[in-house]
Amino acid sequence: MRRVLASQTAQVDRDFRAVTSETARFGCLRRIAVPTLVLRGTASPAPTLRIAELVAQLLPKARLQAVDGAGHMLPLTHGEAVNAAVADHLWRNRLTQPVAA
Repeated sequence: MRRVLASQTAQVDRDFRAVTSETARFGCLRRIAVPTLVLRGTASPAPTLRIAELVAQLLPKARLQAVDGAGHMLPLTHGEAVNAAVADHLWRNRLTQPVAA
């Protein structure tokens, strides 16, 4: 796992720079009106937990869900739980009527 993460440090650096230079504000999230699953790990750092909470509060159709024992990298460390949560979210929000083209 360390070797895999170490090989991704350049991308993590680019992502960090992109996030810290982002000019969009939290309020912009109110315009996203689709069902959204916000996942967070229960062992994530406090700032990450708070950001997930704020995002879930601002998105009109969000559902906040925690993955027990997971940290900030939960898709890598708790893939099965993340996959199950995403599958459940998709199932809950499936279309009952076809979308007109």
